Parts: sequence; structure tokens; C-alpha cells
Amino acid sequence: MTAKAIIPALLSALSLLAATGRADTPPDWVRARLDASLSEYDKGVPFVVLLDERVTTIKDGGKAEIRSRFIARVLTQEGRVAARREIQYDSQTRISDLHAWHIRADQKVFELGSDKVAEESIADDLYSDVRSKVMRFGEVEIGSVVAFEWVQKEKPLVNQDYHLFQGRAPVITGRYQLNLPEGWNVESKVFNHPPVTPVVAGNSYTWVFEKLPAIKEEPLMPESISLSPFLAVSYYPSLGRATGKSFSSWQDVSRWADQIMQKPSRDPGAVQVKTMELVRGSRSDEERVRTLARWVQSSIRYASIQLGAIG
Repeated sequence: MTAKAIIPALLSALSLLAATGRADTPPDWVRARLDASLSEYDKGVPFVVLLDERVTTIKDGGKAEIRSRFIARVLTQEGRVAARREIQYDSQTRISDLHAWHIRADQKVFELGSDKVAEESIADDLYSDVRSKVMRFGEVEIGSVVAFEWVQKEKPLVNQDYHLFQGRAPVITGRYQLNLPEGWNVESKVFNHPPVTPVVAGNSYTWVFEKLPAIKEEPLMPESISLSPFLAVSYYPSLGRATGKSFSSWQDVSRWADQIMQKPSRDPGAVQVKTMELVRGSRSDEERVRTLARWVQSSIRYASIQLGAIG
């Protein structure tokens, strides 16, 4: 075969390789979970979470960098919902390094291109600065494995964090890691699960949950957060540094909230004038109350626009 013939053949082969997805290779942290042994699950279990991991790193100035990883294996047609991952963020949060992989049962691998990441607004709100980045694979089969990874950077309003280790699907490994600056301390509490002692390495604290069973759906059952294990942590700067954002008691919370909410009230003059106008001629307190109530019900339209620290 001549050189002129070889080059087109190679280009054709490379194009075919890319089209089938064989050119894509998942990272080591994904490949390490592909052979995870699975239990026998009830037919109603749509998918199993192979890994749910979150690593939160706190900088000296209080800023946080959070790297999240999620891997799931699809067990039923309904389990294809696991192939969609939505990350919400607001104007104070930056999302970056979004990656996703789909490993089919025949081991063909597809990586989601950055141009396939959709951006959506929250449809039910009148106004909100919260938006979503959505990663999704369309052609997912029973036996497929999907993996997602992303990074978010933010400056937390308070020195606290939490992680929900499970929705309703079973979880093989759930992992939360908190990395703190030198000299910082941490307090934690596990809910809906026996206490778990973190593994401590220097300024790094890691909680691991293994083999969480599926939460069976029942009529009128509570929300998942009332049943699933979750972890709440508070972290504190070293002695002598600013601690206004750190809470160790409800008294700390109330003092912080008081500073935010103690603002001058608006001039109530206009409200008083309107009130007197409405109740003029009323002969009793009950009649005044009824008059004001009817006016409020017919004339005021409520809208909740939640922004800022107390939104």
C-alpha cells in the first residue's frame, strides 16, 4: 500500500474510533469502581451508586473549593435517570471542570463534550439568581455505568457544611473529606445513622459510609433527607482569629442573626395613613379587623424574592 493510500485509511480508522467512543478513556477513579461487586437487589431498585464522593477544601481566607464525584450503574430502564446530573449555583458560586463518562455494558466509553453541558434557570421562581448546569447522557442501557465530576468554588456565608450520603438508591461507598487550614478545628454530627468516626490525617478529616441499603419507597413516606444518612460539620479558625462566621451553639447563631436583622425599619407613616383611611367609619375593633383583612386579601399580591445573606 502506498503512503497516499495509508494516510486516508488511518484517518478513516481514527474517525471510526472516535464515533464508536473507543478513543475515550475514563480516569483511574472511575475504572477502579467498574468491577465493584454488587449485591442482589430487589427488582424495584433502578440503579446503584458505586461512589458518591465530596472533597471540601477550606482556604485560609474562608473560601471553599469543593470537588464532587458520582458513579452509578443502571439496573433497570427507570434507572436511566442516573445518567442526568444537575448542579445548582448562584452568583456567588463558580462551577468548573465538569466531566462525565458513559461506560456501556460492552465496555465502549463515551465522554461528554463540554459543549453538551446545558445551562438552565429555575422555572418555578418569579425571580432567582440560582441556575443549573446539567450533564446528561441520552443513550443509556441496563448495565451502563455513568460517572460525573465537577468543581465549585464559593465563599460560604458561615463556617459550616453538610453532605447527604444517599437518596433512595443503595450506595456502595459514600465519602466526605474536609481539608482545613493549619490550626483549624472541626465539630461534626451524623444524622439518621450510627456515629461514624472520621479518619484524621493532619488537617484532613474523612468520613466513609459503606454498603448503604436501598430505602424502599412507601406511601406517604417522608422526604429522603429524613431517612438518609447525612453529615453536618462546623469548622473553626485557630484561637485569636476572626470567628464571627463560626457557630458552636444556638447563642452564636442568634448573635450572628441579630447583627444582620437589626436594621432601621422603614418609615411606617404611609402605612398608618392608609390604615386610618380604610377603617374610617368602622364602629368596632372586629369591624376594623374585617375591613383590613378584606383589603389585604383583595389588594395585595405576594412575591418572595430571596437574595443576599438573609434570603
